Amino acid sequence: MALKMIIILLAIANLVSGKAVRKEREAVTDYDSIKTTFRLFTRNNVNNDRYQILSANDSSSLSKSFFNSSTPKEMVVHGFLENGLMKWLKNMKDELLKAGDFNVILIDWGKGSGLPYTQATANTRVVGAEITKLINALKEQVGSNPEDFHIIGQSLGAHIGGYAGTRLPNLGRITDL
Repeated sequence: MALKMIIILLAIANLVSGKAVRKEREAVTDYDSIKTTFRLFTRNNVNNDRYQILSANDSSSLSKSFFNSSTPKEMVVHGFLENGLMKWLKNMKDELLKAGDFNVILIDWGKGSGLPYTQATANTRVVGAEITKLINALKEQVGSNPEDFHIIGQSLGAHIGGYAGTRLPNLGRITDL
């Protein structure tokens, strides 16, 4: 009898938590609350305080930046409970720029990567869509080829790369850490 009661309680808990997760995922449509930021670094602006903000909604941010459509593009995305100012992101940016002439774009979605975890996972789809929008804007405005983009994602950032990839079938590469 006690085992049967435990099974019933577990089933009810799963139903309730499943409804909450679905409800949170359905509610995520507000890009402004996540405040995704795309910080561009090249060999022309290596220092951490010299980044340039890229925005799909601001063509001058693309055309007036150091972005070079003829060099490879590395997009690095942090994970759960992190932000775009994490030391490991800066180290990765520095190492990439030492290794070659790249456009390194650090993606900061820190306002959407926090608790609850279910909300952060739902936000990954929104950030993936924002990456797609930026890559398409760079294609249209400065002649970039989506096949030249490499998304490197850690933790939930890996999921973001996957969501961007589903929207961009000709995306060059995704690496999950």
